[in-house]
Amino acid sequence: MNAAPEGKGEPVTRLKAMQARNEQPVLPPVSARHIVDWWLEIGPAGDGALTWQEIAAWEQLTGIELEPWEAKTIRSMSAAFVSQRFEARKAGCPAPYSTEQDEQDNVTAAFAALKQYLAHRSDAAK
Repeated sequence: MNAAPEGKGEPVTRLKAMQARNEQPVLPPVSARHIVDWWLEIGPAGDGALTWQEIAAWEQLTGIELEPWEAKTIRSMSAAFVSQRFEARKAGCPAPYSTEQDEQDNVTAAFAALKQYLAHRSDAAK
């Protein structure tokens, strides 16, 4: 929301454009807020995603021992942030958030793919 599309004139970020229209961004619900807080504390990213070394250094300095899924999630969030930051500079780039129906469709598709994967894995194990 803070990247401005390239083009003519003074670039305006999506967030500033929304604020000018007196609108609030639609943000997804967060069930593991501590992960977002830790990610922001480490630093979302520079020109590239956070490295495993940067995450490990943060763990050592803070004394917080991340579970493997937490570290993977933080690194994944960092990579997505960097990717979206560069994509958002392109004119016509869609917003990085979606509607509730989009999310339901994505979850349904993910579960269908997982079901298919598990069935294939089970057949291969026989």
